[in-house]
Amino acid sequence: MEFRQPRQTDSLDASPAGQPVAEAPPKAVEGRSLVEWLRILRDGWVAVVVLIVVGLLAGGAATALQSTQYRSHATLVAGSSRGFLDPEFASGLSTVAQTVTRLASSAAVLEDAGAEYVAIAPDPGTRARRQSEIKLKWLTAHIHAQQVADSGIVDLSGTGKTQKDARDLARAGAHALERAVGTGPGSIAQPTPSVRPSSRGGLVVRDFRTTDEGQVSPTPLRNLLLGGNAGLVLGIVAGLLLGATRRRVRRPDEMAAELGIPVLGSMHVGRLASGRDPGLSAARARLQRLGQRDQGTIFLLTGTVRPERTAEFAEALARAFAVSSRTVLVDADLSARSTSRRLQLDGAPGLADLLDGHRGGSAAQEMFRPEQVSVTTVNGSDHDTPIEVVPAGKEPRDVAAALGSTALAKSLQSLRLRYDFILVVGAGLDRPAEVIPLIATADWSVLVTPRGERARNIESAHGLADALAGRVAGAVILNRR
Repeated sequence: MEFRQPRQTDSLDASPAGQPVAEAPPKAVEGRSLVEWLRILRDGWVAVVVLIVVGLLAGGAATALQSTQYRSHATLVAGSSRGFLDPEFASGLSTVAQTVTRLASSAAVLEDAGAEYVAIAPDPGTRARRQSEIKLKWLTAHIHAQQVADSGIVDLSGTGKTQKDARDLARAGAHALERAVGTGPGSIAQPTPSVRPSSRGGLVVRDFRTTDEGQVSPTPLRNLLLGGNAGLVLGIVAGLLLGATRRRVRRPDEMAAELGIPVLGSMHVGRLASGRDPGLSAARARLQRLGQRDQGTIFLLTGTVRPERTAEFAEALARAFAVSSRTVLVDADLSARSTSRRLQLDGAPGLADLLDGHRGGSAAQEMFRPEQVSVTTVNGSDHDTPIEVVPAGKEPRDVAAALGSTALAKSLQSLRLRYDFILVVGAGLDRPAEVIPLIATADWSVLVTPRGERARNIESAHGLADALAGRVAGAVILNRR
């Protein structure tokens, strides 16, 4: 739901006493741009950070669980017995190398390599350990062959717990592959002096050399990068989901689009006391345009900020109005009474005493002849413009019932005859039972909200849309910084 604004043609009927209608902001463009998605992601940054940290921790855990492994490579070349660069055989090198690569993973070659791997062990203890390892599954995982590009070169690697284990396993695998090719079908050519005795026939596999790659496991840097990147991807998704539910509205145009009402001004809380904030002057000027000529205009100040912030803004706005107009500030937040406390009037007779029926007759009416209060700032210097205030008084037994009495409307009506502007400080929108009676008696409502307010909190105000329809002057944004 959105706050509905009356049409321009119906302004005399929909707005109180035919007064001008606050201009509605332009409609927001449908869809989201990249910048808007980044803003949503910013609101869900906690999920991004948490999942990145979890990914890094997972990478660290994987590193701790990895065993130490070393690797060595044996380079082999498949070719003719007359030389692997024989022009007559060169066109088939790639196909032959593919066949040899597949042959390296066969059970016969692996078992032959395992037997040689055990046989060349340097000592009985190593031999016994290797003998317990050389299962077919283990050999398949630790001996790997691949063709180098489309050439006749085959790279065979062996992985072991030590560099010597890796080197011996790679050599054993290369020798087993040579023997398999030399004794396989089609190897019937007569050997040449340059060919090993085991490589008889027209097809040979030569083992040129064995190189050590070094330690290949654990890989902490790779694990951290993989874990961090996985956490980042998942974090972005989770951040967008979280940001969509915790989205904060930070810019005035976003606030106007979210609320469906104009923004009267954006101001800094720290500059409200001085009364020199440009946003405060802009808000006062826009509100004065909504004033009525024949009687006073009642503005209700409510919103989603803390009551103390509303009281601070109300005091500053009242002083700005009081410079050129007869203005009275009414503290109608009978539960919090923040305005009365701020102005050091807490405990003084006020609005609640009248509405609760504690006093009556002419004595009760005296409370609506507020005295001028000289407010002292934190630094001790008095403000130039005094303001007239109706304190909240003693909290009634039932705040909502007291505010819903006919005495409130009659009392505020009497104030219309003596003041140009009546600023009523009401409860926040989180207390609808207390704010709805005030909305009914006010000409216009001013919503006070902080910069960076969560969109969910703003949407909760839409529940009062029926009561606020046609009576919202606009929103005021308070910047905490």
